[in-house]
Amino acid sequence: MLPAHAGQARSERHFLSTKMPICPACHSRKIRKSSWHPGDGYARLLFFHAYRCRDCQEKIWRVRPLKAAVPAAMLTLVALLAWQLVRPPKHHAGAGAPSAFATLLARAQAGDAAAQLDVAARYREGDGVIQNDRLASQWLAKAAARGGAQAEFEYGRALLNGRGVVQDYRAAFQWISKAAHQGYAPAQYQLGQMYQFGTGTAMNKAQAYLWYNVAAAQGVEQAAKSRDGVVWQLPADQVQAMQAEALKLFPAAGAQPAK
Repeated sequence: MLPAHAGQARSERHFLSTKMPICPACHSRKIRKSSWHPGDGYARLLFFHAYRCRDCQEKIWRVRPLKAAVPAAMLTLVALLAWQLVRPPKHHAGAGAPSAFATLLARAQAGDAAAQLDVAARYREGDGVIQNDRLASQWLAKAAARGGAQAEFEYGRALLNGRGVVQDYRAAFQWISKAAHQGYAPAQYQLGQMYQFGTGTAMNKAQAYLWYNVAAAQGVEQAAKSRDGVVWQLPADQVQAMQAEALKLFPAAGAQPAK
């Protein structure tokens, strides 16, 4: 004898629980997996598992949580991207004003030596701009030409290291010497090293001692160590002569009278 529902069209139910469903029509637990058919629609293929009740032949669709979540996330992402493309631009206070770097660059182009040195440092370090040693050296050269001791030293060091410019020891020596004679302590220490090792000039331990001595007087700790390393290589009269020369060049570096 056939069941009462045998001659009826098979019905379908959607079952949202992720647990094994119970037939909503006859409450039977005799549920088996079923297959998807083209007539069921592609949404069910993507988002549901198909089951069939063995007793009443009810077709049940159970949600696939993970597969449902992925398309939903993709749709959300697409919507967000579309919104970013079509939304009107924000108008901030001061919009349209030049950036801090643009203002700095304009000052440098107008011949401001301090701005030229700052622009060079920005390019050298990649601070707010794309790092570019060549442009850094070009701006250092402009600043050094205006006579600033720090700019002269930085440009001389770029030449010494061949950073953004062709390495040139003689030119480096000339620029670093200019800065050292202006009293710039890092340049004085560097000049002492160049004399000690004969970089860009003839080796001269006495001159190395002189420049180490004046740099040490300005608080360059490594200069004091280097000075003490070369002093024993010089005769006493030469040491005295270099000390006297240091006082002529930089009188303020000498000993202060006792009060």
